Amino acid sequence: PTGQFIRSFLLAKGEEHPSEIHKALHLEYDKFNQGRNRKERLKPPTFHSFLNYLHQMKLFGLVEFSGREESIEKSEVPWLTEGAMRYYRLTDKGRAEPLHEAWFNWRQLWLLEGYPELE
Repeated sequence: PTGQFIRSFLLAKGEEHPSEIHKALHLEYDKFNQGRNRKERLKPPTFHSFLNYLHQMKLFGLVEFSGREESIEKSEVPWLTEGAMRYYRLTDKGRAEPLHEAWFNWRQLWLLEGYPELE
């Protein structure tokens, strides 16, 4: 569901930086887990895992850097302390229907087709 969430989120927002997408994903998990006992709850990905997922979507050509950056000083994100926040958007391939298989299972796609070529 992470890939599909990223796609839906960026379709709605246009562009965003990864920490905001990750925060929104956590809120979706919170909604999903409401009323479930502890053993039934799904755990959202860590920020590091989420960044890896986003990187894979870049490799498959589904998301790209939008060209927008903001200095970290403007950020309210506590774990970012230096550099710039980069914003990402969907590519034409990422917006295309039917959905690219990588949105569902990029690891399986690697096994079938190999690692994506770097452009």
